[in-house]
Amino acid sequence: KHPGAPAPEPVDEWAELDADTAAVAAGHLAKLELQGASIVVCRVGESLYAYRDGCPGCGSGIAGGRLMGSALVCPGCERTYDVRLAGRCLDAEGLHLDPLPLLSEEGVVRVALGAAP
Repeated sequence: KHPGAPAPEPVDEWAELDADTAAVAAGHLAKLELQGASIVVCRVGESLYAYRDGCPGCGSGIAGGRLMGSALVCPGCERTYDVRLAGRCLDAEGLHLDPLPLLSEEGVVRVALGAAP
C-alpha cells in the first residue's frame, strides 16, 4: 500500500433470498447458490441463519447435514456446530462455520455475501 493511495472499496453485496428459501421450516436446511456462492440457510425456532456451505473440519458441504435443535451436524465428519453461536463447533476447539449476515425487512430476506473466503 502506497501512502496517499485510496483505500480499497469495502465489499458489501447483499443478495435477496427467494421466498421459498426465506420460508424454510424450523429444523430444516435449504441450500442455494447466490452470486456464485454456495450457502446454507436454516431456521431454529423463529430465527433464520445463513452460512457458507463448507465444513471447516473436513471440507465437505454442510447442506446434506441435519439439524438437531440448534446443532448442525456435518454429513461428512459428524462434527456439530451451533448455528445460534455463529457456527461454533461443539466438539472441536477453534473450528466454526463461516456465518453470513442476514437481514429481514418488510418480508424481504437478504444475505451479505461479501468477499469470497
